[in-house]
Amino acid sequence: MRPEHAYEIKLSELTDDHRVVEVCVKGTPTRLWDDGFGPLWVYRESFGVLGVVRARTYEDAYTCVVDEIMDDATWADVEAARGGAAGDAPVELPEGFEYRSSGVPSNPALKSAIASFDLNYSSLDSLTPELVDEHGLTIWVID
Repeated sequence: MRPEHAYEIKLSELTDDHRVVEVCVKGTPTRLWDDGFGPLWVYRESFGVLGVVRARTYEDAYTCVVDEIMDDATWADVEAARGGAAGDAPVELPEGFEYRSSGVPSNPALKSAIASFDLNYSSLDSLTPELVDEHGLTIWVID
């Protein structure tokens, strides 16, 4: 939920002094992780924007996406992707799944230590004004 004193800001005006509290896609809040500093990164799958993270580097942003943005998966999902029955936890996951480095995410809507991503299309890109316009993003911050 957006704090009452939050305000909308343009991407070009965002500084490390701002705390990003919400990003909306055409008015609907999307998943967000603010690592406290650095540029914004947008994570998209075949159906559109799944979330936005703030991190200093691509590598940090990708870790945040796996841990806090990607959808949950279960062992049954993993085994179904392998074409077998659910069994013991596999050491290596098939394509389309990743272990979350932090275990269970802090996002209360996500509960699994395994993340799934869209094999049809997934992309993590530095957020640009063009991507903001293309996806109808609004950025809300507090000082």
